[in-house]
Amino acid sequence: MDNQTYVLEWSKSQNATHIHELELALEKNLSAFVGDIKMDYIALAQGTREHCEFVRNSIVPKLRQRESCRGPDSIQYHRRRNR
Repeated sequence: MDNQTYVLEWSKSQNATHIHELELALEKNLSAFVGDIKMDYIALAQGTREHCEFVRNSIVPKLRQRESCRGPDSIQYHRRRNR
């Protein structure tokens, strides 16, 4: 059984999510702070991996809606078109 705590993060600029172990996410954030590196991922949920996946799945419709509004200048738009 996985006893880790995870965090679901979302990037406005990329309109993307990822799930990391909480400890790893905090290490990356601290490293970005120390290096004065811009990051726009924000935490949306924390808990078990299953909980974070549940929350991510529940926001997919909103992510898709936002992506469809972004148009041809979007990185994700070009990735989708080149499949």
